[in-house]
Amino acid sequence: MEEQKSAIELIDASIKRGSSYNFKVFRQESVLVSGGTHQLVELILGRISPRSGIIRLLGQDLSSLSQRSKLHLRTRCGVLPEAVSLLNNLTVFANIGLPLRYHSGLDDDEVNNRVVKTLEHYGM
Repeated sequence: MEEQKSAIELIDASIKRGSSYNFKVFRQESVLVSGGTHQLVELILGRISPRSGIIRLLGQDLSSLSQRSKLHLRTRCGVLPEAVSLLNNLTVFANIGLPLRYHSGLDDDEVNNRVVKTLEHYGM
């Protein structure tokens, strides 16, 4: 059986002295991170560099990428910021599916299936 590839991997990645991150998030996995996460998200997306350690996004070591390559890579990631507002002219269902429709390459049926699973996961 083929090992599942991680979408995000942090290996001893630190922003400040005395604390580091070690974790993996796998493709197709949704993760909720709460509480003081701004710098962590900036680190994962390659907007800031770690003091030490390795950060891989979609299999690519961010330290070896140009800013342009990082920008291209970020278009393949879905991040929902804390202060986000839903688009008023769309339903909740359509708002959840919006980034998948524009960035995933999935067909409408698969997008709809994923939105339904997400809503069910959160009891909606």
